[in-house]
Amino acid sequence: MRAIELKFHRAMLNTYERAKEDHGYQATYFKRMVVEKGGLQAAKELVASESASGFKELYMRGCLHLSVEVLVAYHEEFHELFTDEEIGMAKAKLDALSYVHEG
Repeated sequence: MRAIELKFHRAMLNTYERAKEDHGYQATYFKRMVVEKGGLQAAKELVASESASGFKELYMRGCLHLSVEVLVAYHEEFHELFTDEEIGMAKAKLDALSYVHEG
C-alpha cells in the first residue's frame, strides 16, 4: 500500500472514531468495510453507492464533515486516489444537502 493510501485509510478510520466519540454514532458497517476492504476501496464503493444510510445518518446528526464524501471531495491531498468522476459524485451528494465546506 502506498503511503498516500495508508494515510487515507487512517483518515477513514479517524472519521469513524470521531463520529463515535463526538456524536455517538457507531457506524459498524462502515468500520467493517474499511477494515476488510481498505479505506480506498471502501470510499470508492460508498461514493458510488445509491444507498447512503450512513451518509444520511451523519447529516441527521449534523456531522457531514465526517463523511467519506468530504474526504474525497475536499481533501486535495487525496485527489490523486480518485477519478474526477468520483470527486464529482462526492461533491454532488454534498451539494444535494447544501453542505458548505469550511476547511
